[in-house]
Amino acid sequence: MSNPTVSRHDYREDLLGKICRRCNEYQFFDEFTRVRKDSEKRQGVCKSCVRAEQRANPNKYARNLAWIRDKWQGDEAWVRARKAAMSDYRHARRAQETAPGREFVDRYLVFERDNYACQLCGEHMNMEGPARSPRSPSIDHIIPLSRGGAHTYENTQAAHLVCNMSKGARESHRFN
Repeated sequence: MSNPTVSRHDYREDLLGKICRRCNEYQFFDEFTRVRKDSEKRQGVCKSCVRAEQRANPNKYARNLAWIRDKWQGDEAWVRARKAAMSDYRHARRAQETAPGREFVDRYLVFERDNYACQLCGEHMNMEGPARSPRSPSIDHIIPLSRGGAHTYENTQAAHLVCNMSKGARESHRFN
């Protein structure tokens, strides 16, 4: 829903909306995407102008999608590294939201510290196997994040994915 074209100088931002920089029309805030998920700030260009830009230049966006699709399908080392980075990000984000203490935990340092052995079952972990196989390595929180545990080196240990999933949100000494 838009009002007739209004000059930028005639109308400032108010509590309901603002003027799009591209089409120069007053739009409600719902028509602008957020700058970040947790932010109240909005982009300067409305969603309809962004969609029009994407329709006007389909090759630009299709090229990026094709590159990403080729990368995910062709380069196994890149896929493994990307999944590890995404997993590290999710752990850090979840720890930031729930746990009182947080530090960056490098999963490979934890695996090396624990001699590439699962701390729940004691077996050796296969570091070269498929990314999401049951015996693939994962990081386990001794005191789970959901129970107030911290995302620190002292509270993490190496575990097989299947062992970690069967442990669930219980503390390690209760699992054994």
